[in-house]
Amino acid sequence: MTQGTLATSSVKEKELKQRAVLALRLIGRGRSAMRKFFSVLNMPGYMSSRTYEKYSRQLCVAADEAYPSMKMAGEEVVRLHREDPSLTNPTADGMVCTSVTCDGTWHKRGFTSLHGVVVVISLVTGQVLDYATLSKMCTECKKQGKRAGTAAYAALSE
Repeated sequence: MTQGTLATSSVKEKELKQRAVLALRLIGRGRSAMRKFFSVLNMPGYMSSRTYEKYSRQLCVAADEAYPSMKMAGEEVVRLHREDPSLTNPTADGMVCTSVTCDGTWHKRGFTSLHGVVVVISLVTGQVLDYATLSKMCTECKKQGKRAGTAAYAALSE
């Protein structure tokens, strides 16, 4: 095997692992589910918890980087409304009313899903203005629940 092939192989493996972390986070699963999934596919899927957390943090950074794009989309909607008064009349305090569509989904049908996402899209521009991930489960509450009676648990419940 040549050096270039080895480098390409490791890049593809890294990308596969990053995408696997994303996919499993989107469906509300974690590292143990990834190991099971890869074993069913007869693929090496071992990833240390440290690596899994590293990729999870990278996803959070990517979500933070999406914020400026959504802010610019919102500013564009405001600009369009101010340029074209037929779209809306600004309120006395300078706010504009605009039409949006909201769509959301949970990762499973029925009432058993713990995780979901909702997105707000401008009908004027078709751009995403905001998103939110939803969860019926709080991992901090779950962790602190094991420490009931401690100061950290009391602070969390306030």
